[in-house]
Amino acid sequence: MDVLKELEIEFVVAPYEADAQMAYMVKAGLAEFAISEDSDLIAYGCPKILMKLDFYGKAQAWSEEEFRAMKLDVDSDKALIPVKQLQDLSRDDFSYACAMAGCEYLPNIERIGLKVTLKHFSKHKTFDAVMKFLRTNKATKDKIPEGYEEKAR
Repeated sequence: MDVLKELEIEFVVAPYEADAQMAYMVKAGLAEFAISEDSDLIAYGCPKILMKLDFYGKAQAWSEEEFRAMKLDVDSDKALIPVKQLQDLSRDDFSYACAMAGCEYLPNIERIGLKVTLKHFSKHKTFDAVMKFLRTNKATKDKIPEGYEEKAR
């Protein structure tokens, strides 16, 4: 930060998690894209990301618009079904599905990973509907950590 100040380059200090701040800035149109070492920004709903930027300026680009526009032939390649399920979710529900599948900011629901999460979203469509189902299902209702929905939001 001292070097940036000396060079008179504006910067932002994130009040909490930098990934969340960067995703917000891109979604709000304050930045064209974010640069990160990993894919956490996808779960935050960041629409454009450069990941794994190397010393030579090479990186992997991710665009929500391109991801959603990809045409997938799930009939000929069943491995693409989870990708198609993610494409079909709203931006918010995409983030909830990522968090439910496992993240460092939210306790996991026992025996709920990405495959099971996507199965529930395919059937129930929204985070609130999925959680209502899980809370009323005898197999899962006792496995949901206290205050899960509030912490997810």
